[in-house]
Amino acid sequence: MMESKINHLTKDFILIINSLIAIFISNLIGHFIVPISIQITPILIGVILWNIIKKCHFHLLIKTVIIILLILLNDILIRLYNKGIHDFEGNGWIVLFFFVGLFVFGLCLIAYGFINKEIKWTIISLIISSLVFYFYLLNFGTLGMIWENDPSENISISKKNKIFVSEYSLNDSLIIYNIDTFKIKSAWIEKEMQINNSSFKKTYNPNNKYLIIILLNGNFNEYGFNSNVYYQINKTSKCIEKTNIISTYDILSYDTLNIDFTDINKNKLIKKISLLLK
Repeated sequence: MMESKINHLTKDFILIINSLIAIFISNLIGHFIVPISIQITPILIGVILWNIIKKCHFHLLIKTVIIILLILLNDILIRLYNKGIHDFEGNGWIVLFFFVGLFVFGLCLIAYGFINKEIKWTIISLIISSLVFYFYLLNFGTLGMIWENDPSENISISKKNKIFVSEYSLNDSLIIYNIDTFKIKSAWIEKEMQINNSSFKKTYNPNNKYLIIILLNGNFNEYGFNSNVYYQINKTSKCIEKTNIISTYDILSYDTLNIDFTDINKNKLIKKISLLLK
């Protein structure tokens, strides 16, 4: 009896070791051929999962915990050791294939539960795994990424995040043209921060770049644009928006912010506005 248990444990241990080896080989290949380990995630999860569920001698709940740990290990290795730095698009692909893998995981677990009439433990396993994966993505969904922060929605948030630099005075901020009325609500300079989540510790570092943000009230479409009016700052034309952003390394040249508002259809200057730093 004891010998049989030892044999079972040995086989189970070998099966887990083989699963770990498969994950490491997949990610080693993925380190040199970037998409491979991401794209084969559902297949890898399916093979590992079915082998452990079908061949391991542990209770279903313990099997589920082992599979969860292997899935998380594979995702962490993809995020941290795949070649290159993931942007939001790359991270989207990682999350997409991760969810496909979880779908495979769920199907295999349900199939095993019905075949072996372990419905109760299958439901418990699904609930536990769902909670674990939810909290994992909630806390580590951007693991492996480096990106720049979004501009603050207002000056208060900019000050709260300690990236506020200076504010522009708004002496003449109203633009009236035909049936359209625009008003510069606020304008300020803030530091652009680089958010580095390439390790488990997320850091926020200034990248020597600044954002000049101009908020407007006015007639905008559902996407926040007004296609009839362009503004020009330092000879850069843009369609007028609710939130207008200028990115610069040199804020000294923006002590005075000169803005030309132009009707692009008639090529007609509507108004010039100069904003001064307080």
